[in-house]
Amino acid sequence: MQRELIENARQLFLFNNRLDETQQSENVRRFREIAQRDGEIIALRTAVRKAAESKLAHGIIDVNGLLREINKENAAKTQQAIHEIDMLKAMYDQKFSHNE
Repeated sequence: MQRELIENARQLFLFNNRLDETQQSENVRRFREIAQRDGEIIALRTAVRKAAESKLAHGIIDVNGLLREINKENAAKTQQAIHEIDMLKAMYDQKFSHNE
């Protein structure tokens, strides 16, 4: 009876470890995808900002319109930095769990 309890506890421990590994690997993959999309968003925001600068030079928009686009570009860069930090944390957690 006691052997069965020990074996069940062992199997539960191994199952939980595999589940944690799977979740951590999925988190790292997800953050890598997010980081890739963040780069695309920043490129688009930069193009919009440059277009707004050109519009300002030609008198189509005012300075407030340009500032809105600059703020949106900076917000995208901030989000990218936050996502990179989250990805590094997930990678650290994964290495810590594997005792590396």
